[in-house]
Formats: sequence, structure tokens, C-alpha cells
Amino acid sequence: MPGIVEDVRKRVSEECLANARTCRRGKCVLHLGNVPEPYLIIDFDKAGSPSRPDKGRCDYLLVADDSGNGHWVVPLEFKDGKADASTVIRQLRDGTCVADRLVPEKKPIAFRPVLIHRGIHPRERDKLRKPENRVRFRGNNQPIRSIKCGGTLPAELNPQK
Repeated sequence: MPGIVEDVRKRVSEECLANARTCRRGKCVLHLGNVPEPYLIIDFDKAGSPSRPDKGRCDYLLVADDSGNGHWVVPLEFKDGKADASTVIRQLRDGTCVADRLVPEKKPIAFRPVLIHRGIHPRERDKLRKPENRVRFRGNNQPIRSIKCGGTLPAELNPQK
């Protein structure tokens, strides 16, 4: 099955690509040990980013090809300090709109918006879990997954699970 990584790579500037086994924003880090290869990380804050500078956006977009199992599309938002649910939801939705323009129509796609944080107030976590605050990507309506800084992106993003 042809992958999405090379298709997306052709649509973005090399300047905004990150190639590491971790994503970092401020003091917050996410380990990518479970991400299948090949994968691509687009840093929306770097020059050449496909997101508009005057528009809200998440920090990164991760796309990956899982041989035999499909593709991953994962918008990532990092919060080193206070995580406000409304802001996180808006940023992940804006990043998902960019993903919709970049990612070719392929199936199956495992889509999961992710918040990486140092700590989140229970009230804000409850807001993230509400059904109306899910993030939609091509008909796939997903809740925002919350991972503490220093954590690892889980392997269960696999579309077959």
C-alpha cells in the first residue's frame, strides 16, 4: 500500500520538517518510540510551515505509514504551563484543517489529536472529554488524548485496533 509520508513530504518545505525520535516544545517532550517508520513531523512554528501565521494552529503534525496497517495522522499540541481546554481544542482543530489539505485520501487512517502537558486541571480535562469537543478529520470524530510531558505516543493508534 503506498504511503502518505512521501506524498506529504512533497507538499511541505524542508525547513519546517523535524526528524527525531522526540518532539519538544519548551520543557515538554513527547517520545515517539512507538511510531512506525517512515514518519514525518511538521513543525507549524517553523519557516515554510503550511499553516498560515495569522491563524491558530497546533505545534506539530505527525504523519506515519504503518506497513500493512494503514496510516497515522496525529496533530500534537504542547502545553508547558496551564492548559486551557478551549484553546487546545481550537489549536488541534486548526491543525487538523491543515492536515486535511496536506494528507492524500488514503484508507485506513488512524487519526488522533493529542495534548501533551505538564499537568491539567480536572475541570479542563473534563471539557476535553465532552463529545462536542471532539476533533473531526474526514468523518472520523475523535476525542483528544491527553499525555503527560515525558510520555510516549501509544502504539494503539493503529487503525486495525
